[in-house]
Amino acid sequence: MRYIFLLIFAFILSSFGIKDVFAAEGDLLWSKSIDQTSSQDSATAIAVDASGIYVAGRIQNVTGYDAKIDKLSLDGTTVIASRILNIANPYRAEITDIALDATGIYISGYKYACCLAWDLEWFVKKISLDLTTEIWSDNQNYTVGGSTEDTANSIAVDATGLYVGGSILHGGAGSKWRLEKRSLTTGIVSDFAIIDVGPTGMYNNLKSIDIDATSIYLAGSFSDSSSNKNWRIEKRAISNLNTIIWARNVGTGANNIPYSIAVDATGVYVGGTFTTWNIKKLSIVDGTVIWSRSDSTVVNGYPASIDLGAPGNIYSIGYDIKVGSDSWWHFDKRDTNGNLLWSQEENPSLNFDIPFGVVIDSASNGIYVVGYDAILGNANIEWRIEKRTLSLICTGQKVFVWTDPALTAGLTKIRKVHIDELRSNINIMRLDAGLITFLWTDPIIASGATKIRATHIQELRTAILDVYTACGSIAPVFSDATLVAGTTKIRKVHIDELRSAVNLVP
Repeated sequence: MRYIFLLIFAFILSSFGIKDVFAAEGDLLWSKSIDQTSSQDSATAIAVDASGIYVAGRIQNVTGYDAKIDKLSLDGTTVIASRILNIANPYRAEITDIALDATGIYISGYKYACCLAWDLEWFVKKISLDLTTEIWSDNQNYTVGGSTEDTANSIAVDATGLYVGGSILHGGAGSKWRLEKRSLTTGIVSDFAIIDVGPTGMYNNLKSIDIDATSIYLAGSFSDSSSNKNWRIEKRAISNLNTIIWARNVGTGANNIPYSIAVDATGVYVGGTFTTWNIKKLSIVDGTVIWSRSDSTVVNGYPASIDLGAPGNIYSIGYDIKVGSDSWWHFDKRDTNGNLLWSQEENPSLNFDIPFGVVIDSASNGIYVVGYDAILGNANIEWRIEKRTLSLICTGQKVFVWTDPALTAGLTKIRKVHIDELRSNINIMRLDAGLITFLWTDPIIASGATKIRATHIQELRTAILDVYTACGSIAPVFSDATLVAGTTKIRKVHIDELRSAVNLVP
């Protein structure tokens, strides 16, 4: 259905003379598959700056997995630099997250300390942006002795430090969340918090963190006394990681796990499993759930990663199990109220394909996605990187061509085509402003049958004024500000003013 809409959309563009025709947001611009070792290779994290795309993940060696990072050109055609991190050779290493600043690239994950099946160590590294130099590195087994699982799962960086969140576990004593702040120059821990979020002996996992100017936000799972997994979201002070501003347990009594968190001035967004694929928005002030949206089209999967574009726009990436064991990459975008703006799915290999990360980069107009595909077969999975179109909001003035461009007062009858053109072009401008299309009264105006009424003109005004508000522009003033049904006659000036408003909106 989406592609039928795009064909209709393209026809409207050509019919009414818009000077710019662009790919729809979410459309695939390019993809790159990298067969690192002809074996079980998986890209798990991605970051972007003006110089290129940083992709990190695992590659298989003779006895396990090494961690590796590649830097690609922004068009995906060239691998600029590569580095094998040799964190766990000959044992297993997994990269969970990466972050950038002007001084380097930060990497988090976990490694098998030695030979025990579940003897995992937390690690954090800083590498130079050209990948030539390891600036600092730290491996930690915070729960030494027995079977341990210490995993650094998520990182965030600001001018004052590197924040790392994850979990630490010691045998049958259960697991706890760990949050820490490190020096950007040395990697030394300057502050930390050990967080009990469930009954003793239960499995709890801090999955994702994000920061703003004053606070750090945590999303993870905790197990209740019945071992059910539940969401927990916390807000803490950056100045003291042990200071809790608020905490929320969401959805007790089911196997629900949040996988990703992102924050902006409008709220806290969390994506994960909540019976099915689910995105929630919480109040930044007290953690109250503002809305919760599930995607019933996903059969069996979850949003592995979310990122934010323009204020309130949420992009999520994950997978959906289809018929048999095939898994498809699943993308969607929602607005600040949780309304689904678009969704896409793809199965590049017709086998088992999994995405792990998404990052929005407005500077290069891109939605970048990373994961793996099985184009070479499920026994030989490979890194996959994609760039999809990010339609920037309020991209500029468009030029429309109107039927009866010069209406004559008292002579030109206001007709169906005049209203249809305004509706179509206003919806184009609404999409350009990051808004959903408007739902019109009398969506189909029948020529010679549907009378053009005050409500039709009022709706057109409301729909275009939304665009001015979204783009931060000065709104036009309309004649007959209040249209009275059955009293106000629909005149040439009403149509002219609407056309002018559409043409002049930035």
